[in-house]
Amino acid sequence: MSFVSRHWKQSSDKSEPEPLVQEDTDDKTDDDSFLQPREFDAPSPGYNLWFGTGQFEAPKAGRRAGSYLDLRYFIPVLAIVCAIAAIPLTIPDATGENLAYDYRYGMKVYDCASASVTSSGTMLGDLAINLVAFDKLSFTAAKAIDLAWNVLAGRLSQFLAAYLCYRVSTGVLYLTAEQQRVPAEAFAALSLNPNSIWSCLPVFKSLSLTKMRLFNRLALVWVIVSTIYLLCIVTMVDLMTGYQTGQATWLKQPNGKMVNTDVGPEAILKDLPTTTPPQNITMPGGKLVTLHWNEDTGDIHVRQAPMPTDPNTNESTIFYQSCVDRETMGIYYLNVTYTTPDYWSPFTTFDNGTRHGSTPSLITSYEDESCNTLFVTLQLSYYDLSYGVNRTFWENPTNFLCVPADYYRWGFSQRYTILLTSINSVWLLITAALWLYVELYSQLLQKRGRLDKWRAVLDMASALQQRFGHDTGAYTEDELEKEVEKLTPLCYSTVAHEGINDERIVLEECEKGENWRKGRLRLRWKVKYW
Repeated sequence: MSFVSRHWKQSSDKSEPEPLVQEDTDDKTDDDSFLQPREFDAPSPGYNLWFGTGQFEAPKAGRRAGSYLDLRYFIPVLAIVCAIAAIPLTIPDATGENLAYDYRYGMKVYDCASASVTSSGTMLGDLAINLVAFDKLSFTAAKAIDLAWNVLAGRLSQFLAAYLCYRVSTGVLYLTAEQQRVPAEAFAALSLNPNSIWSCLPVFKSLSLTKMRLFNRLALVWVIVSTIYLLCIVTMVDLMTGYQTGQATWLKQPNGKMVNTDVGPEAILKDLPTTTPPQNITMPGGKLVTLHWNEDTGDIHVRQAPMPTDPNTNESTIFYQSCVDRETMGIYYLNVTYTTPDYWSPFTTFDNGTRHGSTPSLITSYEDESCNTLFVTLQLSYYDLSYGVNRTFWENPTNFLCVPADYYRWGFSQRYTILLTSINSVWLLITAALWLYVELYSQLLQKRGRLDKWRAVLDMASALQQRFGHDTGAYTEDELEKEVEKLTPLCYSTVAHEGINDERIVLEECEKGENWRKGRLRLRWKVKYW
């Protein structure tokens, strides 16, 4: 037996009518084409913000004017939207060149741990964890933090987004069914499964309806976008963060030796080997002098041999050892005169005085393998005859080797965090604005409250029973689905009973033709005194 024949054989007995809504005959309507149902009770003003009444309070008896927002929902949502929207503006810049260097030693030294968090690729190709929140972690601790973030932040974000999607989806459905038409499949999908990906197809099909206003069409498109966004938000939250192994920095000395730079540049340089300089030196005039070399000058290791000072002239000669090039070590001498300190001149304090130095002169030189390292890593200061660090060498990344360390770090990818929180902010702002709009302009949301499962079941049942009757227990799912597809799109209306002054709000098939909708659903507030 076909669906039509079984429908024809149904009992002609009419079921009891739905609860009736008394019309207020004393009030005049703005649009005589629609009956006005009895006014609805206005909610308590204690936690509601009213608009359109002139005094932020419930409207007078029987007026349509006045829409309200429930501050118990509006304020938390507004706070969350503002907080998340501000995140991209507060994320520090973690992409500067200086992050690849360490300044702990009073100089710029290339550091693998710092370089590993420096963004250098494209926005979509760089996942460097360059906003480190926790450092020096064990693998267990890093994994636990990452798991806690994914569970708490990811699922909490999805929960909040799901609530917003639900309120916006059902609100848009209410508003569209009041002002426009909605196919039965789309109504069932959004009212019973508002956050399901399977709801997107019937909603997408509803966009092809003619005479649908641009706003309602765009609102339904945003419902589809929000449903897809809801599925991706957990992955987006996870993509912002991660953990990675630490990086140890090893110096590749020119002689092939590898040294861990954690001890600092000066400690490394003090350990560099140097040859013992000769004790007997022949001066340019042929005079032979015996030198007594100082092993340490109190700074980076530079051997010096100062001669006794002439008490009459305060003159002396200082000998020192320094590399001529990468293969040759040289012995230099410098004639100095000790005077009182003069802080306006570039003289170095030496034995409570100031020495005026001449140009250093090379006495002798000899091959020395240690210069292969000393010459490129050290820089001699003539004022205090001590070695300083060759900053160019220590800033060059090619002179270092990065190896995995035995610790982990957990943090955020700066570029992905900015990108994804920006997407979140845009979605939140548009969704919150759309929710605010439908909350204020939907008559059913204002008067009857949100569209939840039982309200949706009753409304859908009313619409289907008008077409199929009440005796539908023998129909299969496939038969029902095919017949539902043939329904004219649904809309909310107020329907009067013939011969009596009563009416009810129903979801029904809209009229076909050009005049399928003459106006919007009109409902009134009931008079109430506080």
